[in-house]
Amino acid sequence: MEYKKIIKDSSCTIEVSGKFTFNDHMEFKTILSLLKSENIKTLELNLSNLEFVDSAALGILLILKDEAEKHSIELILRSPKGQVQKMFEISKFYMLFNIID
Repeated sequence: MEYKKIIKDSSCTIEVSGKFTFNDHMEFKTILSLLKSENIKTLELNLSNLEFVDSAALGILLILKDEAEKHSIELILRSPKGQVQKMFEISKFYMLFNIID
């Protein structure tokens, strides 16, 4: 997984690309620490270039959701495509997350 972080005012967009698997959990800890260190009110994950997620990645997203809620941060998942969108549908993530196509 690769990501690029863009912070503007109290909003942070993270553009995620490649494959998001268990092996990426340490990189995601960096994103979690961002929630605690910056004055972020909105966190958007742009998933339009993300090709694949495994079940561990889904679990990591749930942890991110919990942390965002603890810090009163709005979490948005934007533009999941292909296999990622399918995994979100199977996992009923549309009921748990604010997902914008």
